[in-house]
Amino acid sequence: MVPIGLVARKVRQMAVVGGAVVLFAAANAAAQEGTASAEAGFSPAPARLKLRVDAMAWYLGPGGELDMPSATGLADGGDIDIDTLGYDSPRFVAMPELNITWGDRWRVTLRGYHFDDSHTAVPGFAGQVGSVAFDSSSELSSSYSIGSYEAEVAYRIYEFPEELVGVQDRGFFATADIIGGVRAFDLSWSVARTELGSFPGTQSVSVDDVFISPMLGTRLRLDFGNDYGFDVQLDVAGLPLGDGSNASGDVIVGGWWYPWRNVGLQIGYRAASIDLSSGSGAEEFNFSGWHQGLQFGVVVEF
Repeated sequence: MVPIGLVARKVRQMAVVGGAVVLFAAANAAAQEGTASAEAGFSPAPARLKLRVDAMAWYLGPGGELDMPSATGLADGGDIDIDTLGYDSPRFVAMPELNITWGDRWRVTLRGYHFDDSHTAVPGFAGQVGSVAFDSSSELSSSYSIGSYEAEVAYRIYEFPEELVGVQDRGFFATADIIGGVRAFDLSWSVARTELGSFPGTQSVSVDDVFISPMLGTRLRLDFGNDYGFDVQLDVAGLPLGDGSNASGDVIVGGWWYPWRNVGLQIGYRAASIDLSSGSGAEEFNFSGWHQGLQFGVVVEF
């Protein structure tokens, strides 16, 4: 019978030898990697958490067609172009964006904007918006408010050239990401007829609703050195489930330049399409529209 003490000593000796072998192998692999990087003249950057804040302004131009519900349950007047209600001019809105990246593969982005406007207009023709009837001399007072908020997770699926992955100082470098996430709209529309015109009294109709849907997209990024580059993002979102169904799409194109190490300037263009609906029959609401225009701002990295 082998003494227990002898077995314990043998186990400790084997553990020490095994640990030494592992340490030697790790050190040898690190040395080989360092030698290869040195021979190539590259300095691989360690994976770390990065934070980027985009303080952007969007010169947003709205457009689209509006179909309001009939509060009386009778047939409504169909769609009306929101230009008729006075929404025919762009205006500036804030569009902040927060990006969190880890290493060379993963990115989380939070982005949003809020547009709020109101107008009083005389359409110049007879018609009906939901349950609100009007003639050529009627005055329509309306308000339009929409908030768009999205959270997305991106994973990098393509890099070119591959030998520059993780290198801090590099020239041309291209990447492609797949994107998944969620988009939410907080929408409010109201239209009222004032006492002007041949229709007696006032009449109004309004809608307040929230729409949420999953989104899927892709982004292509081209870096031309460390100081400037270009990217384009395409995404779609939708939830076709009858009442409360919605669909949307986004195209965001931009270029950036870093005159300082962690502070840059960015300019681009964004076009967002929206199709939001709820209810059915005469009580159906639908807004099919778009937001588009130039965007620009300052980018800060931490």
